Amino acid sequence: MIVGAGWLDEALGQRLLTDGYHIQMTSRNIDKATQPDWALLNCESDKIQHSITLPHGVWIFCIPAGRTAEKQTTYRKYLKATISLAKQLKMKAFILCSTTGVYPDTAGIYRESNPIIAQSDRQARLFNNEVS
Repeated sequence: MIVGAGWLDEALGQRLLTDGYHIQMTSRNIDKATQPDWALLNCESDKIQHSITLPHGVWIFCIPAGRTAEKQTTYRKYLKATISLAKQLKMKAFILCSTTGVYPDTAGIYRESNPIIAQSDRQARLFNNEVS
């Protein structure tokens, strides 16, 4: 299950299909969601709308957090709703394609094990969205 319909997740989905995996990619656009290998996922209202038919899957969340505080709040809501739905559908695993925006502005090699030092309000919001 690949959540999103952007450049990263659509390319990943096409590669997985080429390699023979059974996948679904999600979109909020109903027309796109009715195409083969696509499903509707809309978490913008209080009730999740979806047409996902792939239980027990690995979920890959590829939606970017956005640059504004409002978009980051929407991202947090979408992430929590998606995790809730994935649990209901008995996911095997949930992979979060994180933003690089939480890393320092200085050049260097960063690993997931490095401590996050939020140097700006934006970095703090991005980091807090992903850990809560």
